[in-house]
Amino acid sequence: MSHINLAACLSSTQTLGPGNRFALWVQGCCFNCPECIAPAWIPQRSNQLISINSLAKRIIAIANIEGITLSGGEPMLQAAELSALIDEIHIKQPKLTVICYSGFRLEQLLKEADYSRLGLLARIDVLIDGTYQQQQNNGLGLRGSDNQQIHFLTDIYKGQEAYFTETQRRIELHILEQNEVMMAGIPSKYLPEHFQSVFQPDL
Repeated sequence: MSHINLAACLSSTQTLGPGNRFALWVQGCCFNCPECIAPAWIPQRSNQLISINSLAKRIIAIANIEGITLSGGEPMLQAAELSALIDEIHIKQPKLTVICYSGFRLEQLLKEADYSRLGLLARIDVLIDGTYQQQQNNGLGLRGSDNQQIHFLTDIYKGQEAYFTETQRRIELHILEQNEVMMAGIPSKYLPEHFQSVFQPDL
């Protein structure tokens, strides 16, 4: 429980929730959605192991972020580790908000009553749940497809439903070390296939 298995992270993005956000993508998923934007992050294998303490310190040190966004991969597969990360962050930065993408439906998580996953839910402000369905991608908002639901688990972003479901999407291109380029945001389903492949991580 002392480490998180990362696929990638960005210190600041404005495409995955309100304000500037630290974005964290975990390695490993159990859904294998057709047309997944990051198929290299599906295999449940070790990628970038980083200690919870060091990652928390990195996030706390970033100025002018409103919160963190958890995606993947599937965050609920590392629920205990992410809960511990959020707790460490909130000791120093209690106002940082948490948005999480998960293929698991909220109803399923509540019914299964897995202690670690319920613990993560208790630390999330907004849960965007459900698997990606390309045929239901309308190109709007912060959900990949219309079947996904936005759950406001705290009051902090209530009243901003339209922001999460109706705003025009944007993507950002980030230049990483070794001249790698990473795309952040939720692309349109019409993003050309050859363009999308350029930004797939090669793990």
